Amino acid sequence: MYKSIDEFVQETLTMDLKARAGVVSAADPHIMEAVVAAKKDGIIAPTLIGDAEKIREVVASFDEPAEDYVIVDVPDNDAAVAKAIELVKAGELDILVKGLIDTATLMRQMVRSETGIRPKDSLVSVVGV
Repeated sequence: MYKSIDEFVQETLTMDLKARAGVVSAADPHIMEAVVAAKKDGIIAPTLIGDAEKIREVVASFDEPAEDYVIVDVPDNDAAVAKAIELVKAGELDILVKGLIDTATLMRQMVRSETGIRPKDSLVSVVGV
């Protein structure tokens, strides 16, 4: 059991894994700060999904070259979630990260039985840090 996020991060850094993380509506400075740090630590390989122009501006605000990131230009939030789900289903992403988007907008599509990513007869976990 971890007693702090720092303990969790330290253990994660010792593991030989890098999650392919899709950040939905990624043009958010707060989430980008965490994404940049996790990328530098080798924890994730981020795919930034959303308005590409805005995402590039936010990435640049951290003195990071946008060329070092996979950016998928989908300006509409609903379409960005749909694209992220498509990438998960195609095996190109391991996890989804909520960016500057309403939780309900993200979750609604994730759990939709026809098009979502929730396996039949399963639960969905949401983790907030």
